[in-house]
Amino acid sequence: MIEAVLGKAFESDLHRLGGLFNLIGFLLKPVLKGFIMTTTHTSTPASSVAQNLAALFTRPHRTAMPKTPANYGMTFEAVNFESLDGLRLSAWFIPSGGTKLAVMNHPLYCSKYGFVPEGEVAQLVPVHVEFLNTAKHLVDAGYNVLTYDLRNHGASDASPSGFASIGHHEWQDAAGAMRYVAQRPDIATQDVALVSHCMGANASIRAMALQPELFGRVKALVAVQPIHMKYMAEKIIAMYGGDVEVDTVDQAIQQLTGFGLNDMSPYAHLSQLRVPVLYSQVREDVLTSPEDLQHIVDNTPTEKKMLWIEGKLNRFDGYNYYGQHPEEMLAWLDRYSA
Repeated sequence: MIEAVLGKAFESDLHRLGGLFNLIGFLLKPVLKGFIMTTTHTSTPASSVAQNLAALFTRPHRTAMPKTPANYGMTFEAVNFESLDGLRLSAWFIPSGGTKLAVMNHPLYCSKYGFVPEGEVAQLVPVHVEFLNTAKHLVDAGYNVLTYDLRNHGASDASPSGFASIGHHEWQDAAGAMRYVAQRPDIATQDVALVSHCMGANASIRAMALQPELFGRVKALVAVQPIHMKYMAEKIIAMYGGDVEVDTVDQAIQQLTGFGLNDMSPYAHLSQLRVPVLYSQVREDVLTSPEDLQHIVDNTPTEKKMLWIEGKLNRFDGYNYYGQHPEEMLAWLDRYSA
């Protein structure tokens, strides 16, 4: 069916494209049914496309967590702490016996474990993500690790609205993690490295700007695929067409949630970064544009480095990268951590 819409030229790119077509179909079934059956976009009202894209960008998913750090040979403590606005957040503290700390978080649809493509959700994203591989590299390098579920994900509380906001509200989770660190005597005085992914990276950047006093011990940030959601909207609209504009999607998100595309972005807070940042991004990610990451890098006032992950890869492959290739991450963090 995908071939009928896209043609043979796209066959070799199906992993890079991932479950994008199924993702849209899953969340926008009433819209895409008309697209696929007719291979034209004229039968679907723009308002329906915009409303359903708004749901796509703000709908959280609680993925399975089939493993714990113990499955990777790590001892751990299951802990809870509160976000700044009082939500209970679920976390694993993984001790290394070292004197430095890494704090990890995750993207939309994921958890502190990672992401499991099973059941209907396997049609959305076909990549199994395991953040605990990254955690294991950090522990082996002497970092204690605190990794947590953002609101509406994993085993953490749902927010009152139930919407994911790609950092707009989740920054309070990132700040809550640092408040917990400050209140825990065994790690309160340790140098901290942040390893943050997509929505989690947006949240960390915003939190450092809005609550800088909580991040005084942070020495470096690894930001994996932070994003301005307008670029994702542009990409999806370009693929599926219809008489819908990005501004219309933005308005639909605001009507649904009270926040908009510019709120789901780290741009406004980049100038307040005070730590060196290693950015990484799948270069051929079909859901974003290199322009987005270039803007983020160019507007980061501190020392920074951009690592492009090469190959015909899915966006979610980028989340596994440091679990498979930890060298640049560890070199960056060790350069700035005691």
